[in-house]
Amino acid sequence: MAQDVSTPNMPKRVRHRLEIPKLGIEMIHGNNIKVIIFRTDRSDTPHLTISWGNAAKEIDVHLKTRTAGGQEDHQPIAKLPESELEGLAAAFEPELMDGVAAAIQTVRTVRPGWLWRRRYVVVHLHHEAEEHLLNQIAPRRKRKGKWARFVDPQAVRDIVKSQGIIHCVYHPAILHELAAEAYAGPVLAQCVAGRRRGRLIALCSIVKPNGIRSWVIIDNRFIRALRDLSQKFVMACLKRLLPGDTQATVANALQLEELAFDQEGGGPIPSTAA
Repeated sequence: MAQDVSTPNMPKRVRHRLEIPKLGIEMIHGNNIKVIIFRTDRSDTPHLTISWGNAAKEIDVHLKTRTAGGQEDHQPIAKLPESELEGLAAAFEPELMDGVAAAIQTVRTVRPGWLWRRRYVVVHLHHEAEEHLLNQIAPRRKRKGKWARFVDPQAVRDIVKSQGIIHCVYHPAILHELAAEAYAGPVLAQCVAGRRRGRLIALCSIVKPNGIRSWVIIDNRFIRALRDLSQKFVMACLKRLLPGDTQATVANALQLEELAFDQEGGGPIPSTAA
């Protein structure tokens, strides 16, 4: 998450970014709320912008293309009453919760005792140290005109080996305290003995449908489960939100047929030949 402040008199803009294969979604909170959907693997397709919280109380949907000389071309797609968002949330909340519950069943959970028996310690940074370390191990870089953070594996190894981080190393039992505080950030665990010595794993806390908070390993299985859920949910929301006669326009503009999402529960909006 990145925060931008343009001028002292302008409201703070908060950005949230999600990337699924070949597709990026960015949400910007400022004077209004914008969701921008764009291809991450192509520069010749427009961005789809959906904004609300405007003075007109409408959801504005348009395609934006940057032309030569930095000019922007806007192609209106639809204007809908903001009440459509309430219907969208009501329609998809049960489906989203079911999807989250199913995804949680596929990820690996760990307990502090499991970590300690395998000689893992927990590396946890308090809030004041997080930003400093984040800039060291995941500096912001510009990629295709967008600023994003990229993890530097060597920087992670150097930090773990340094003496300066020793005060951030805890017995795995600290995970109980963090869970009780509803801590939502990631933590690292490192094996300090045995054949796995030096191995690093990332953990995060989630709340299961039964209300129990658990720690899960952020591995390829976890990332794949979130990616698949995100794909289905984003595309299903687009299909529900966009009027039927505009879906093919958006699909053709973003070349969504190339993405080959799973059709069940929200595959790509079908496109038509130009």
